[in-house]
Amino acid sequence: MAKLVSPISKEIVVSENIPKRGRPAKNAPVYDDDNNLIITSEERETINEIVEDIRHTAKKVEALMVSAAQNYFNLGEILERASKKATCSMTAAKYEAKTGIPARMVSTAFKIYKEFANNPDGLTGLTMREIAMRIGEKKESDEGETSPVHYNLPEGQLEYTGDYDFGLPTMSGIELSSYRLHADTKNGNFFLLSKKDKIPIPIGGLTVDQPHNDTMKAAYNELLVQTQCALERYYALIEQGGNE
Repeated sequence: MAKLVSPISKEIVVSENIPKRGRPAKNAPVYDDDNNLIITSEERETINEIVEDIRHTAKKVEALMVSAAQNYFNLGEILERASKKATCSMTAAKYEAKTGIPARMVSTAFKIYKEFANNPDGLTGLTMREIAMRIGEKKESDEGETSPVHYNLPEGQLEYTGDYDFGLPTMSGIELSSYRLHADTKNGNFFLLSKKDKIPIPIGGLTVDQPHNDTMKAAYNELLVQTQCALERYYALIEQGGNE
């Protein structure tokens, strides 16, 4: 018996050149709306590293803030027990005189302990802003009024009059021959110093709340260091591109 053979043969052709749909790769170059290349793949990878560094630093800052709030709670708990044992009134000033703990810190510890004594787990649910509002030390102005929180927003020509020795190593340890980065710890602004132009160029600033105590200052300084290191790695890549 003869076999019937279909005259139509269907084949599925897969072309490797067909572009895949979906989100672009994390290291894919970036083009503007007119198809002009604005960020190379290499720059994209550096950006990814910077973003990851910022996220990592933010997590460390958050952990420090939560730890500080927990320590205030623990301090308040101990001092509260001590106050109940005392036969005289133990004020914050008296604790400072007898223990050396600043009266403001004692007051903050009492405040946080009393707020969360019946709900200790509530501390972990606070946002960073809520923690800062509780443990931040407000400084009095000349008129005796408390100063509002200021944000470090880069605007206009930021001032930086310091000198920098290009023979000194970078913060990150990465090699930079033409540039140096400087972070102003007083206002959180970052400057790019060029060996060629010798003019500090403002390139940005942190927009986080100003630190109000030692714990916040340590976290704030760590944020400055990590951000400066990330910027140094980026400008090292720019140097390499300029030498090609």
